[in-house]
Amino acid sequence: MKKFVFVILLSLFFIFCVSSATLVGQTWNGKLLGQLDFIIHFNSTTSGSVDIPQQNAKGLKITYKLNLNNISFKFSDIVATYEGTLESNQITGTFHQNGGSFVLNFTRQDSSSEVISIPENFISEDVQFFNKKAGIFLSGTITRPNDYRFHPALILISGSGLQDRDESLLGKKPFYNISVALSNAGFVVLRFDDRGYEGSQGDGANATTLDFATDVSSGVDFLLTKNYVNKKKIGLIGHSEGGIIAPIVATQRNDIDFIILLAAPGVDGKTLILDQSKVILEKSNAPKDYIDEASKVNEKIYDTILNDSLSEDEKKIIIQKSLSDLKMEQNAIDANIEASLSPWYHLFLSLDPSEYLKQIKIPVLSLNGTLDTQVTADLNQNGIKKALDQAGNKYYEIKKLEGYNHLFQKANTGLVNEYATLGKAMDDEVCKILINFIQKQ
Repeated sequence: MKKFVFVILLSLFFIFCVSSATLVGQTWNGKLLGQLDFIIHFNSTTSGSVDIPQQNAKGLKITYKLNLNNISFKFSDIVATYEGTLESNQITGTFHQNGGSFVLNFTRQDSSSEVISIPENFISEDVQFFNKKAGIFLSGTITRPNDYRFHPALILISGSGLQDRDESLLGKKPFYNISVALSNAGFVVLRFDDRGYEGSQGDGANATTLDFATDVSSGVDFLLTKNYVNKKKIGLIGHSEGGIIAPIVATQRNDIDFIILLAAPGVDGKTLILDQSKVILEKSNAPKDYIDEASKVNEKIYDTILNDSLSEDEKKIIIQKSLSDLKMEQNAIDANIEASLSPWYHLFLSLDPSEYLKQIKIPVLSLNGTLDTQVTADLNQNGIKKALDQAGNKYYEIKKLEGYNHLFQKANTGLVNEYATLGKAMDDEVCKILINFIQKQ
């Protein structure tokens, strides 16, 4: 029977896990899904660095091991693995992350970096702002019209997993594209690296959704100090998990004027991920009996994580056995155990966005793609609509975008393995919808 990937994690970012002497000083190049370049520089017998040009990532530190012709790669701070075989000038192998397995081969050759430039008809400036509650500086970029007028301002809030300010994924840059479109249309946009990632300080690995909400709130405080910002027109745009953070922040402040939810959850985390796992397996043509078994195991694992009467060791034993019964490889089991027992995951499973949406009375735009396999449109939009109706909100718009996936690309199946092969994330038609909504506020 065909082996299917068992999905229990929500994080949608892809980072490279990359370890003697025969490789020192060499540069190797590979492509994930035929699109995303990985350039590995072997600097010593155990360490090196990785460049991912399409994501503007350069010099990411790695460790590696070479045992005879078996090679493995690993980032010190990322839960993912790569295993391959070195033969002559080629490495053939598989990249594993978040339960997914992808063919990734390398050849010994150099690859030039791709430079993405921002149009010159608006100003782009790198900034830092301070989160007093966490005691950390966050790094980001502001794009704004090149004039001396006051403009509506927005903050972009990324989805699950530590993300850079462009929300880079498989060569796509959703937040870069939104920033360009919105600033060309006359709006100020702040996007920033998640805490503990790229240029931002803090411990992102042990942070929860509520912690990330304080980072966004600090960004609002920062925007309010700028003389080019219309302080009566501050909005939040949240993608995926960011669509939970946006209403959290909006309930905590009285100076948020509107929010935009992009592929945002409308149900609690446990319900969301159970649905996500089932849909992905269905789209992958997994047998029904396997889907049913995986769903039962999923639910058992989530209930285990949420059971505070169990010790961490007890939870590990239960999760280990559950995933072993599904014949998951041990390295994937280890990755899932580590991620699922994180503070973020525990909170996310129980977090119900409706508790915050029921308090939202400001204008809301909610968009979901009909081919989104990670935050499915019907389940989550029904939850969002129900909560906003309970709030008595008369200023919301909920739209399903036919044929779009989680990154708001025109898609075929909506599965993650398509992302790199499709057009740009947050395509022009989606950005036009955002612009039209903001202009009405």
